[in-house]
Amino acid sequence: MAPGSVRGIYSVLASIFRTAIRDRVVASSPCTAIKLPEAAQRRIEPLADEQVETLADAVGAHYRPLVVLGAGAGLRVGEALGMPVGGIDFPRRQLSVTQQAVTVRRVTTIAEPKTKTSVRTIPMANAVLAELAGHLEDRKDEPADTLLVADKDGTPIPQNRFSQTWARAVRRVGLPPGIPFHDLRHTYASALIASGCSVKVVQAHLGHKSAAMTLDIYSHL
Repeated sequence: MAPGSVRGIYSVLASIFRTAIRDRVVASSPCTAIKLPEAAQRRIEPLADEQVETLADAVGAHYRPLVVLGAGAGLRVGEALGMPVGGIDFPRRQLSVTQQAVTVRRVTTIAEPKTKTSVRTIPMANAVLAELAGHLEDRKDEPADTLLVADKDGTPIPQNRFSQTWARAVRRVGLPPGIPFHDLRHTYASALIASGCSVKVVQAHLGHKSAAMTLDIYSHL
């Protein structure tokens, strides 16, 4: 497995054993003194505005709001897929992240955000609000908990299905293969940094656990 995958699995397993020790199910954890493989740090290269726009067009009208939420609000793909219509406050020009779409054993449901700091309120630019308002123009009477982008039956779209659509869009517009949706989040962060926002503001908008984490990822910007 790739170093990042090994580290991810180890993190989950170590967490399980810490809980087991706390609950007195086991006396000790085997997840100690383990030498993990070094994961190569990928240098963050934000997408240009033109690239974001072409990707938003390439994914199609149904999925376009997801690209808007990624680049215009810094949402993770699960947060974008789980965004309810009521989470967008047009009068206050802000968006609230209170849930995400997760897939477990091929079943996609709505769950709590990744961490406590992932629950956040994000100010919205006029251009982003205009995009979302246009998408919702014919949906004004829908309940607040209706998903902004959903399957035909109203259920959340599985992340792997959207990932396939995203990969096809990346190829279609001629960008290097393998560019993840997460790069839209980096693009949003770079825009905040370029506008002069402090590290704490960037951290809060992205929902990072700490400012140190934000600096570790974006210090070169």
